[in-house]
Amino acid sequence: TAAALVLNGCTGLIASVKNLLAPAVEWQCGGVPIASLCVIERRRGRDKPVIKKALVALDGPESQPFAAYRGMRDSLRLFDAYVVPGPTQFDVESCPVATEVPVMLQLELGAEPPLLGELRTPVQMGGFLYSPQPTASRSPLQRWRATRRHPVPAALAEM
Repeated sequence: TAAALVLNGCTGLIASVKNLLAPAVEWQCGGVPIASLCVIERRRGRDKPVIKKALVALDGPESQPFAAYRGMRDSLRLFDAYVVPGPTQFDVESCPVATEVPVMLQLELGAEPPLLGELRTPVQMGGFLYSPQPTASRSPLQRWRATRRHPVPAALAEM
């Protein structure tokens, strides 16, 4: 999207993609004028256009992501709950979880926070603590990737 804007001489725009919950063929790509995102703030005695700060909502109706984090903050110090859906998956037919959205967006849309699972006792390995995590603690996309058989080029299959 950004490259198409530059190629067509459209400057002063931020690339945007709308309708991300729909399949990729229904996404709407375009540009948003930077000026529409600006507010006037007084800086060093002069009025300046600046992009308004987006602060984390700690209370109120938009605080669901922070409230979820606050509820699991102590457990996250000991439990590896890192979830990465990875890059956008365009192979929707063979990957049933290709439309998975990031946890933060799920929380903003009203989903329940993810369950952390059980904490395993770490084992000392050299100068490190090793704490294997159960497969159930991974995202659906990570579980799908772990069971997927990757195609091997013919030249490498003979080795």
